[in-house]
Amino acid sequence: MTPEERDRVLDGAVAAWEADFEHYSLAAVADASGIDAGTIRAAIGDELDVQAAWYARAVERVGEAARALEQDTPTPSEDRIGARLYMLFDVFDEHREFAHATYSKRAACWGSTFREAVAREVAAVLDAPDVPGVNRAIGSSAPVRAAVVEACVHTIGLWIDDESPSRERATALVDRLVSFAGTLATDRTLEKGIDLVRYAAGAGYLPFVGDLFSKKGGDA
Repeated sequence: MTPEERDRVLDGAVAAWEADFEHYSLAAVADASGIDAGTIRAAIGDELDVQAAWYARAVERVGEAARALEQDTPTPSEDRIGARLYMLFDVFDEHREFAHATYSKRAACWGSTFREAVAREVAAVLDAPDVPGVNRAIGSSAPVRAAVVEACVHTIGLWIDDESPSRERATALVDRLVSFAGTLATDRTLEKGIDLVRYAAGAGYLPFVGDLFSKKGGDA
């Protein structure tokens, strides 16, 4: 299956569901996309796998679009998670009934390709070259990345389901998530803390730590 055919299948799946969700099936996806059901099953899976793939593609496309925009207009590293979230919100708002009905089962579930795509995008943001080295080291730890991914997945779900005026509840959570991600990417407190430890060790106030730094330097 070519990339163009895959796109037709994923778009066709949403179109088929929105046209008649009660009779949504792989045959309906095949009719909407013009791709044989057997070809779809061999390349992607059944009608539910196709929905899951649509969500993963949404993240991939948003990531590509965000990086293209950032090349033209540099975005501060602390704003990149938020920018990607709001771009995803726009995608899901275009198909809100579909997202409301399928997100928790096809995207938010553990082990989904959507979660994997979110994890890759979070890693790309936290590993960006302009993120300070100490922050990058903290952001690359498995528990921290898992927490950011889980927060993103939960926040998207809340946005889809939020019926409050102007989506106040979801927006408040987004603000907190963006603040947390921004701290991970740019806060220099961690770096200053390590500099303080290095200074204290070099001055002899922390001899054991000083030995560790000396060994590191000797090994290097």
